[in-house]
Amino acid sequence: MVLGKENFLILGFTNRTGFYTSKFLLSQECNVYISDRVNDEEKQKLIAELENVSKGKVINLLGKEDIDLEKVEMVISSPGVPLTNPIIQKALSKGIEVIGDIELFYRLKPQINYVAITGTDGKTTTTSLTYKLLSSFLPKVHMGGNVGIPVFSLINEEINILVLEISSFQIDTTKLFKPHIGVITNIAKDHLDRYPTFNDYVNSKFSLFKNSDENDFSIINKSITKFDQASGLKTKRIYFSAYQPKENFNNIPQVYLENNYVYFEDEKVLDVSKVKLIGKHNIENIMVAVSVGVLHNLPIEVIQESIYSFEPLPHRMELVGEIDGVKYINDSKSTTINAMISAIRSLDDEIILIVGGLDKGMDFEEAVPIIKHKVKYLVAIGSTKENISKKLKESGYYNYYLAETLEDAVKKAKEVSEKGDVILFSPGYASFDMFRNYEDRGNKFKEIIYRV
Repeated sequence: MVLGKENFLILGFTNRTGFYTSKFLLSQECNVYISDRVNDEEKQKLIAELENVSKGKVINLLGKEDIDLEKVEMVISSPGVPLTNPIIQKALSKGIEVIGDIELFYRLKPQINYVAITGTDGKTTTTSLTYKLLSSFLPKVHMGGNVGIPVFSLINEEINILVLEISSFQIDTTKLFKPHIGVITNIAKDHLDRYPTFNDYVNSKFSLFKNSDENDFSIINKSITKFDQASGLKTKRIYFSAYQPKENFNNIPQVYLENNYVYFEDEKVLDVSKVKLIGKHNIENIMVAVSVGVLHNLPIEVIQESIYSFEPLPHRMELVGEIDGVKYINDSKSTTINAMISAIRSLDDEIILIVGGLDKGMDFEEAVPIIKHKVKYLVAIGSTKENISKKLKESGYYNYYLAETLEDAVKKAKEVSEKGDVILFSPGYASFDMFRNYEDRGNKFKEIIYRV
């Protein structure tokens, strides 16, 4: 049994969250009902592997639309399943609790020091930076969550500090979860295909702190102090910004950029020229890691060594190479308009921008001013390219081309580029209209640039 319950429904079955949560529950002699609207060979293989762990305890419900919840005592929902899902609504109407894997893990291991990092953009880089910094000096530090490491793959590890990347979807399925340090890297319009309004999305991010108190910390981007939700925080706070100078915030500590140095309050911490990450948005990711390091009393030289040696993660402002004097940057992880704007802002070179993908309810018009100011030429791809064209025409910007494929886009970008330019692949949209995921999209870009 787990939490006094024996029968669990896994709703949304993946090779990460669903599989590892199921594996743990089976190890505790629970009955695990596994549901997903997709019933394919990969999922069947995963279920077969689970059946080898505990025969007779796995109930395969793949592909079934209607599920009998008579025996189910708790639903563990995947982040990809919206709370409006009929099965979730049916469970709630019957008084069955619906939570996610983060919440379940927390209830089993509340004694861990949790550092939870959310935000529209920059979560994975910030989480990886923070983990590297803490683990270089402190024992039993682990990383997990939306960064690609399921928390239940860590269930048997000795953990003092767990650095978690946590998405808004994961926050939505927490109830008791209480991070000692919570972080919001930034908030911009995203996932408006899932949230009714932008304010609902903002509420989701700030609900990370719903159980936090004066003994906990919130590290938040100064740009989001404008939201009403920020004024209600009970935590001790740290504000950071690479774009705004230090100012008086009622003695709230601030991390800021001045003369190419990162400062924590009045202490000079980092020389930005020694950092391998590109762009001010990455400086803000670094500021979060610095703040977490300071709160854990890490020596300044440890913070410096960890951050100076940190290599950019794939598909995030990744300098792929230089061909004929033209630099190619793969920023395929850019799946929001805000991420694309940040990428453009971070470069001083002449930019040829490749943009477009699957719409998530965002407004491309927000990017038009900076495109007109900084982008020499734009190539649009994907299902949003016609809308991008419309917005650009309305603004009087005509230096663009609509490509049928990514290869076509790279060819055109190469054709209009000159020595000293940067070809920036920062799509600003999701990848699923043309690619399996953003990694697939980024890898294809990297392969194409050396072929066309």
